[in-house]
Amino acid sequence: MIVMRVAIFCVFIFIFSSCRKESNKLGDSGNVCTATLVGVKGTYGKQTLVRIDTNTGKGINSSFSLVTTEHIHGTAYNTKENAYYILERNSSDNKQLRRYDLFTHKTTIITYTGTNEEVRSSNRHIIFYNTFTNKLCMTFFDGNGDCLHELVINGITFDVKEILPSRKGNDLFPRTVDDNTGDIYFSSYDNYQKQNIEVYKQATGSRMLITEITGPSTISELNFNKNDNTLYGVRGTATNKGCEVVTIDVNNGNITPIISMTFDTLIASIFSTLDQCNNVLVVYNAHMVRTVNNDIFWVDLKERKVRKHLKPGDYYRDLTFVK
Repeated sequence: MIVMRVAIFCVFIFIFSSCRKESNKLGDSGNVCTATLVGVKGTYGKQTLVRIDTNTGKGINSSFSLVTTEHIHGTAYNTKENAYYILERNSSDNKQLRRYDLFTHKTTIITYTGTNEEVRSSNRHIIFYNTFTNKLCMTFFDGNGDCLHELVINGITFDVKEILPSRKGNDLFPRTVDDNTGDIYFSSYDNYQKQNIEVYKQATGSRMLITEITGPSTISELNFNKNDNTLYGVRGTATNKGCEVVTIDVNNGNITPIISMTFDTLIASIFSTLDQCNNVLVVYNAHMVRTVNNDIFWVDLKERKVRKHLKPGDYYRDLTFVK
């Protein structure tokens, strides 16, 4: 009887421990694949990191204490640190990173101390996280065109290291990373005459052209899904009141539409983010006008259908899935 009770107790402890590991609370340091949608709510003056209610699309109260009044240039989520980074221009007209630890809720300011004046002065920054290299990356205009750098963080200061030089009149916009290889997919514009879908190959340090796009149907968002090794794009429709999700064959450049969505209002700015835990792409039509209902679509990439269409009425920027 004593042996049986000990066995039952051990089984109970094992089950309880397993349940604790399966926690999907934001900030859980476990390795379970869970996803919580967050975004920066508000416009210039006061912007707050909020959870997004997946039933209504509205920002909900949470334990986040990340608030900024600075001019935001971009955001990125570091999966290994479980930290959210905001690139800002501070009151001294310099660049800084606001690092928010999603587990401890501690904020750290990391200031740019490098000598590249274009980093300080440019207003065309984008930052993102490369899971494969465990590096934050940045694109910015260097006076010639957009270039790609890795961020070198040392305590509360950071500098940049160039990995892809600029081309004259060449702008880099949407970007995404293949978590399996570290390859960075992006689109570039040559003096706005055509759009190129390209890839920066991590293994060789070179850039390769995948396809060229001319005309109005340009790609405004890119997301690489490591689950099916597919590059997805989002582009506006001819009526400017909708968009479609497409696949882009990285070997031959073929673009294939897979699903279309219609907005109630004209397109303002299209954003998207990928939930790789559930193979869901969230597409967001953002309006600066508060009285306009924004559209948020949940697109099931496996079944290739829209799961839900929400109109939260709130303005967000940089929606991101975090664990």
